[in-house]
Amino acid sequence: YEKLGKTEARGAYSRLLRDYADQLQLAKEARSRLAKLESIAGSMLQENAGLVFRKLDVPDAGRSHQARLSPDGGKFLYVGYQDKEPRYNLRVLDFASGKRRTLVENFNADSATILFEWSPDGKKAVYAAGRGELRVVDIEGGKPELLWASPEKGTYVRPLDWSDQNRSLLISLINSTENTVRLAVLPETGGAPRAVVSGTADEIGYDLAHFSPDGRLFAGVMRKEKNV
Repeated sequence: YEKLGKTEARGAYSRLLRDYADQLQLAKEARSRLAKLESIAGSMLQENAGLVFRKLDVPDAGRSHQARLSPDGGKFLYVGYQDKEPRYNLRVLDFASGKRRTLVENFNADSATILFEWSPDGKKAVYAAGRGELRVVDIEGGKPELLWASPEKGTYVRPLDWSDQNRSLLISLINSTENTVRLAVLPETGGAPRAVVSGTADEIGYDLAHFSPDGRLFAGVMRKEKNV
């Protein structure tokens, strides 16, 4: 396969590593050859114009749209489903090992909004808990920690983005009673959020906003007189 230049060679080496990892010398050579082929394939992809798509098969994520790739593209954070209670859990899939880990049980999967975001270094995730809490959990597992809780009754909080430049989170605060939305910046160490944009729920998009690369600005959606 390799001499013929066929892509099946990569699959053959991958199967060898999976099924015969105990044969150390063969596994070592297969790993070296696979790395070389991956490097060549990566160079070819860079030379070719257009998008490259990769299909991800995650059967237990089929009942929820909530999913996020890690900053380095090596992990997949998603809401998984199971037949027994609790039905929905926040899970992470490691592409290299194929292993899945449950981070948070009994997760809210009914929202139309993504309820979690990666930290810039890919080591943690922030997620909405209950109506007005933000919690942080380590990707390797462990007990989640409370980051911030809204003192306002009836206010929902949603994490939108996490900036590495100003060490802050962009969040939305939704008051269903007053039909208002505030986009605010919250320090990653906690404390009081600083509201930047406020308006009605008909004006402000509460689930579509992200920091600029330098963390100084953010872009979102605002509706004015039927224009977006």
